[in-house]
Amino acid sequence: QNMILAAHDMGIGSVWLGTFPQENKIKAQSEIFDLPEHIVPHSIIAFGYPKNNAFAERDLYDENKVHFERW
Repeated sequence: QNMILAAHDMGIGSVWLGTFPQENKIKAQSEIFDLPEHIVPHSIIAFGYPKNNAFAERDLYDENKVHFERW
């Protein structure tokens, strides 16, 4: 979380990719990074610079999705 927040503050895009508990992803990640057997990967965080100003502020608020004491 802190790495993702820090990256965002620097204008770097990021995405958290879950690995655990999916055995095929754990095995693939272990092989890619040549991890020792006693290290079990949990996730990957990918970083990169956004294309076409992807960090532009967007207003995602939708009044129809907000409910007060009712559904």
